[in-house]
Amino acid sequence: MSEFLDPPALIRPVVIHNDGGGLVKDYELAVNRYTIEGREVQIKGSCRSACILSLAVPNVCVYPSAVVKAHQAYESDTGLRRPDVTARMLSWLPTKIQYRLSGKVTATYTSQSILKGDELIALGIRKCGDNYDAVGSANNQNAVRKADNIRARRTNDNSVRSGETGCKWEKFWLIRCLLRL
Repeated sequence: MSEFLDPPALIRPVVIHNDGGGLVKDYELAVNRYTIEGREVQIKGSCRSACILSLAVPNVCVYPSAVVKAHQAYESDTGLRRPDVTARMLSWLPTKIQYRLSGKVTATYTSQSILKGDELIALGIRKCGDNYDAVGSANNQNAVRKADNIRARRTNDNSVRSGETGCKWEKFWLIRCLLRL
């Protein structure tokens, strides 16, 4: 089971030691959930495939020993490459990481699509142990907007636009709404 998708109790951080990834939509939902909760995500070891979306959580940190590996998204039953899903997945990442991976994510892991902890720290990801205040951060606000956009795409209803989720913005109700996505 994915460490990112199976979190401990709310007050404890999500710790990634060895996460091989899974369905992109499941990781997107988890990013939204952890963003709303203000949950810390610590990458200590290997984070592969869709696990790269853990870097989109505003309260993510990495250890120098962390390794994040990206490859193109594909349909699990047919093996068909999905450049649209790959682009969507990469769009969630911080700008510097998007730039670093631009044009380098291929069907398999390559040295160009592997990011080590020290490099992630140099690209702006917080080193675990450094302080973080999630309240009102720009990344947190961006994640909420992305949640709105996902909901709009999934409803196939032109009346639902970014910012119009129909969810109450109180923490409890927003979490319940996001979990329905």
